[in-house]
Amino acid sequence: MDLSPTTLRVYRAQIERTIRPALGSIKVQRLGAKDLDDLYRAIKEKGSSPKTVRNHHAILAAALHQAARWGWVRRNVAEMAKPPRVTQRVVRPPSVDAARQLVVAAEERDRRLAPLLMLAALTGMRRGELCALRWSDLDLDEGQIEVARSVVLVPGGLGEKTTKTNRTRRVALDEIGLTVLRAHRARVEEWARLADEELRPDAFIFSPYVDGSLLRRRLTAVPARQRDQLLHQSQRRAQAPGRAVA
Repeated sequence: MDLSPTTLRVYRAQIERTIRPALGSIKVQRLGAKDLDDLYRAIKEKGSSPKTVRNHHAILAAALHQAARWGWVRRNVAEMAKPPRVTQRVVRPPSVDAARQLVVAAEERDRRLAPLLMLAALTGMRRGELCALRWSDLDLDEGQIEVARSVVLVPGGLGEKTTKTNRTRRVALDEIGLTVLRAHRARVEEWARLADEELRPDAFIFSPYVDGSLLRRRLTAVPARQRDQLLHQSQRRAQAPGRAVA
């Protein structure tokens, strides 16, 4: 199966925590639909949602399908099991006021977080897609941003993969979004200058490091409070008598 690292990690955890302890002692040739139904019921009785039960069913169905292809079993008994039905929940997005309050609170806590949340509210992009955005993906003249990758957790840190749909798409930005990104660009350029770092053209837009990297390569991270103090001091020096304001 062509699965993302995050999905593989979740599947492995479900196998080790639930499926193997419950079914590991049963030979695959003797595994029946009732064994699966009993497992699904036990998972649900522990408080898991129908979607979680369905995830376990998907793992078993895929494994048994492969076993049938290889001739290890005569049929895929998962096809006869009955996992619970999943009902679609109605998604209720936050109100404009709630989103504004969230962005304001983020601005006070960490100035890097506010533009990320604002762009999420304006575009509906996924968290991993936002984290994977690079400055080279942004076209300020056309008012568009290309969404081609997603950041995921992998053993040892972070990695990149294709988007959830495995497709690249372009997202149009309104004037608010462009203004937010222009201001954020000016801010990260100043942070990089104060830290004597170079901001590369393909740097990550919402990197936690002043050089715009995904993973920390050098001692380039500047604490939010110290970074904002340096920026404030730099602005005060620029506005002092006898100095031109850039």
